[in-house]
Amino acid sequence: MTDTQPVIYYDENRKPHIQHSGQQLSMSHSGEYVSVYLHKTHAVGVDIQQMKPSISKGADYFLNDDEQRWADLDDNVLLHLIWSAKESIFKYAGDTDLNLKKHIITNSFNSNQNGTIQVSILKGNMTENILVQFETFEDYVLTWTF
Repeated sequence: MTDTQPVIYYDENRKPHIQHSGQQLSMSHSGEYVSVYLHKTHAVGVDIQQMKPSISKGADYFLNDDEQRWADLDDNVLLHLIWSAKESIFKYAGDTDLNLKKHIITNSFNSNQNGTIQVSILKGNMTENILVQFETFEDYVLTWTF
């Protein structure tokens, strides 16, 4: 993916970087899969999740009140997509002070096989809207910023 053998290091927020490069990097792994996302200049975030039946038990951890009103807590794919989209945004932002429930907000969407989710980062007086692409395959969800 690069012209040379990269040396990867992590900053104080646990965000990966390629040493001596301006390229932006995000990585994720789950089950048997790994995902690596590189961009020459723009911040990126990627997440892959193997779906588990118990995610609804932790929905209060990552869904705010508005999200809980529109999200079907019985839709396992939808909950994994929301979780994964928030993880991609968390990696994109590279800010460990962000809270998945309080600062990273997903807009309503349908959990099809693939699509787009609009996600907002709310921190202080700042709002940043980012699009997250998603795909589902086997028992996995994959999300990435673009």
